[in-house]
Amino acid sequence: MNKFNLISALLLSSASCLWAQSAPAFDWVKPVFGATPTSPLQAAITDLETDPFGNTYITGEFVGQLNFGSGVSLSGNGSDPTLFLAKYGYDGTPLWAKKGSPASPADANTFHHASKIATDGAGGVYWCGDYVSNSVDFGNNVIVTRSCANACQEGFLLKFDPSGNLVFQKNIRAKLGEQLHLAGVAADSLGRHYLTGSYTGTELWLQGGGNIGGLTTQGFFLAAYYPNGNSNWIGFPADNTLVPTTQAIEVSPDGERIAMSGHHGAGMINFGNGAIVNSAATENRFVLVYTAAGQPSYIHSVNSDPFVEIFDIAVGPAYNVFAACTFSGTLKDKSGNTLHTSSSERTSALLLMSPDGSTGVGNIIPHTTAALPANTLTLGPPNSLFMGGLSGEQLSVPNLGSLNNNGCLDAVIVGNGGGLPSPIFGNVGGSGCERIDNIYFGSMMAPDGEGNMIVGGVFENGGSFGSENYNGNGLWLAKMYTGVVATDEPGLFGGISIRPNPSGGLVQIAFPDDTFGQCRIYAATGKMMMDAAIQSNLSLQVENWPSGLYLVECQDRQGKIFREKLMVQH
Repeated sequence: MNKFNLISALLLSSASCLWAQSAPAFDWVKPVFGATPTSPLQAAITDLETDPFGNTYITGEFVGQLNFGSGVSLSGNGSDPTLFLAKYGYDGTPLWAKKGSPASPADANTFHHASKIATDGAGGVYWCGDYVSNSVDFGNNVIVTRSCANACQEGFLLKFDPSGNLVFQKNIRAKLGEQLHLAGVAADSLGRHYLTGSYTGTELWLQGGGNIGGLTTQGFFLAAYYPNGNSNWIGFPADNTLVPTTQAIEVSPDGERIAMSGHHGAGMINFGNGAIVNSAATENRFVLVYTAAGQPSYIHSVNSDPFVEIFDIAVGPAYNVFAACTFSGTLKDKSGNTLHTSSSERTSALLLMSPDGSTGVGNIIPHTTAALPANTLTLGPPNSLFMGGLSGEQLSVPNLGSLNNNGCLDAVIVGNGGGLPSPIFGNVGGSGCERIDNIYFGSMMAPDGEGNMIVGGVFENGGSFGSENYNGNGLWLAKMYTGVVATDEPGLFGGISIRPNPSGGLVQIAFPDDTFGQCRIYAATGKMMMDAAIQSNLSLQVENWPSGLYLVECQDRQGKIFREKLMVQH
């Protein structure tokens, strides 16, 4: 059995957070087993997201059966791989689960471990993936059907409301009989959503008015959709000679920038609007940023022969892009400048890519094995950054010393600073072999909006999470206290004062100045409870509203979105 360390790096902005130099604890841990806890488990999580209400969503694949607890379970079709999407409440209670069953016969590569998810500000969830099957049945007459009879690969995009009801479904196709791969989906708080992937052929069929012909024979795309699912715009490279492909996609906190990562071969490639890279290296990884209006904003590229990979990205409020990178040899930027040279077999690094064209390198962690570390990254309020990965060895971590592999010891590394800070503490326990099982370019961590982190993965032959211990084999999902405490500093969470909170009657919502223009309040079901123009304060009567958690979302006249949570109790 392979032994792995779980390495998580949390980078904090000291202006808006507090932290404690102690091992984080778990608020809750939820295992997911097969038919029984000791049954062999063929399952993996390929993506994890949270919504503004503190709910968590996971997607992945399984064979046989999955038991989430609280009466929520799924059964597959014999030995065929089956997709799953599951929702958990803010307290970790499983709420509902969906499955996607392929038409038989199916094999292990039917879905390519490629399903991804995103959430919007109203609690809607977007689910995308690939399939090599005649059809995929998601239940309740929700079926996507392949347009070809050979081994071509097509995609799907589904949206569900917070209760699990289908909002829309789409088939995503390349030219008839050709190949298409969806690398990911992202959404902003308003429900504008984006798909990225690669294709072969000269046509692309994205539904919602997004059908494109006359393309080069292969390349990548970024498709933007309105909240109702209709196509907004579609971006392509101006030159597809080097066949770039994409791997990860994220939206900035204000929804005005979309970043995606990918790779291309040696030579020059033009992404349009002055976004050009030219490299003699064969191993190149790029990060390309678009505006919400569909124009390339800036591009960064790094290369290192023989190996470099950017597994995940996060977009900061200033449109900086952070990248979780692993490489061998000498890492260089798009201008050929050396960023770091390592003699280790693998080296993890956190990269900071700025709109001004500069690339910074921080948190260098050398490895002596060819494991795949530094492969998941997420931005959490207030301006905190979490980075995690895999390793099978003792690690030497800057400012921390050594973290030992003691039966798959879990570790968390925390740093402070505004750009590329250094870690300041580590070592959260665990004697089992629990790990972030992320080799699919998905995110295995997501913030809960209160400074804590939801983490998921797989455990083998037992797992230990603080005081929680489990035997057997399973998937795991946990809410981890990070030691970060959000303050009332203005920001995406903050800047809005709600008093009293909780409340069962009259609520006063105050704003720091008169720059706010529109305010909406959503129930956890996704229902809009209020939509009103506001000035500097607002009085609201909630005595007839059902008890529960509500999201207050307000936008100022410059377009910046602020959110806060309101708890109604009777």
